[in-house]
Amino acid sequence: MDAGLMDGKLSFHSFCKYIFSDFNSIINENKCSLYQNMDLPLTEYYVHSSHNTYLVGNQLTSDSKAFRYVEDFYDGVRCVELDIHDGSDGPIIKHGFTFTAPVSFRAVIEAIAEYSRDNEGHLPIILSFENHCGIQNQIEMSRILKELLDTKIYLVPQSCSNKHRFPSPNALRNKIIIQGTGLIDQIRPNILRSKIEMTASRYQKNSAEKALEGLSEGYPQEFLRSKKKFADWSENQFQ
Repeated sequence: MDAGLMDGKLSFHSFCKYIFSDFNSIINENKCSLYQNMDLPLTEYYVHSSHNTYLVGNQLTSDSKAFRYVEDFYDGVRCVELDIHDGSDGPIIKHGFTFTAPVSFRAVIEAIAEYSRDNEGHLPIILSFENHCGIQNQIEMSRILKELLDTKIYLVPQSCSNKHRFPSPNALRNKIIIQGTGLIDQIRPNILRSKIEMTASRYQKNSAEKALEGLSEGYPQEFLRSKKKFADWSENQFQ
């Protein structure tokens, strides 16, 4: 007789096993592996996304951990969120204006880089930056990204325009996309360089040279500041 049956009825333990078994799954097993056409532009697809990815618990008082990103990647998530703030020892990630504990920006990028190395051929990963950092930590962010992700970062081509069609998921395999806001003309290398130089000159004499050390040609302006933050700031500074 089935040990899970008691007087012809399921035990609580057996009932739970059944509820969470493949027999009761709403997922079509034939569609658990990749079966769609992955050669259309990236913007043609819905993307499995995660909000406040770094949190291990509630939205107000829980810890932030780098391993949460890796967990979500293995669950199929391809767009994760990084809320980046100024920390005493560099940029940190935390839920702003709450009592949540922070995790360092570097630790998170290290975890993402390790996942990407260990899963060769993965579909593109999108890092959604909510950037609250000042100039110096934005520069540090760009250095960390270049050091740890380097050629894995998808750079906007020089020849593209605002009507540019994104490459397909297959064409972007092993790539990491930085998602921010801004127009193509705002992220061209020459525009980026001039803004950095103008910004740095207002802080210290040699900052322009230091700012440019961490940037390779073509790095998007999203690494440095959000569109709104930059627009508000530049309106007063660059007139």
